[in-house]
This record gives sequence, C-alpha cells and structure tokens, in this order.
Amino acid sequence: MSRPQLTLIAGARVSSPPVLRGLRLVAPPPARHRARPRNPIPTLRRRRLALAALEDGIRTLLGTNPSFDGRPAKQREALAWVRSTSHHDPLGFEGVCATLRIDARRLRRRVVRVVRGLGLVPAE
Repeated sequence: MSRPQLTLIAGARVSSPPVLRGLRLVAPPPARHRARPRNPIPTLRRRRLALAALEDGIRTLLGTNPSFDGRPAKQREALAWVRSTSHHDPLGFEGVCATLRIDARRLRRRVVRVVRGLGLVPAE
C-alpha cells in the first residue's frame, strides 16, 4: 500500500505524514478582487466636522469660545455633552471621539479634571 503524495513545490514530492491521513484537501480560497480606491474627501470632511464640534464643546466649557457670552447655561450644556455616553448621535461626544479615533473615556476624564481644577464647573 502506497502513501499519498503531498506536493509542496512544483516538482518536489513528499510523503504525507501520518497526521494528514484522512483529512480532506480544501481548495484554496478564491483570489480577492482588487478593491476600488475610496474617495478620501467624505472621510476628511467628517473628521474636520468632528474636530470642530470637539473644539467648540471644549472651548465653550472652558469659557474661551468666541461665541461664549458668559452664561453658565452654555457651560452646563457643554459639560452635559462631554459627559454623555450615547453612541447614537454622530455629533455627540462619543461619536466625535469615535470619528477622530480618540479614547472617549480618557478624554472625558481629562477634560473634567482640568475644568474642575480651574474651578470652571458651573453649579448643577
């Protein structure tokens, strides 16, 4: 009784080891089609918008936003935005951080720590 042959390199034959006996040979996966190059412009626009939203929220919270008129309600709103954990809104804090590939929990902790350290957290 002869052992089945396993071809590794064209022209070279090696006896199959006992471990491979009884296993079915599976056809190699089909070659993947080359993906069309993606247009980076929509992604770039989305990232710029997310960065602008993040900057606006943090500047409002710190009181350095040019549109900030000193109302504590705007700071409370910005603080609520930073503390929100909803993933449904693409312009929510979590969605913005996901778009920018930033760890939202870590950034949230740091922003709140800085705001508290500066004494800027408005009364809730």
